[in-house]
Amino acid sequence: MDFRCLKPEEFEAWTQHCAGVFGESAEYFARHFQNDPKADLAGIFVAVDEGQIVSTVRVFTRAMYLKGRRVELGGIGEVSTKSEYRGRGLSARLLQMVVTYMEEKDMPVSMLFTG
Repeated sequence: MDFRCLKPEEFEAWTQHCAGVFGESAEYFARHFQNDPKADLAGIFVAVDEGQIVSTVRVFTRAMYLKGRRVELGGIGEVSTKSEYRGRGLSARLLQMVVTYMEEKDMPVSMLFTG
């Protein structure tokens, strides 16, 4: 199992993965990324097994005001794991990578909403 950032050439495979897990179209996830002015492939983390993306977490870079001061925020989303890979701690490992990424990007606040 390889844990790393998404490679540019894997973008379509990533949208297909998200579509398969969330039941949306791959185009939805492509547009969601492409229409985000702060989108960064380095903020998409994946677990890859034998060349196939099996789990992913994405960081959405946003800003908020806290006590009148602008603060960078890491929105955690598109957390997804293929059903046959669940229960193995893949998302937990990716979330640890996300925390390191946000610390390096000076994002002192993070948020995760679930459905």
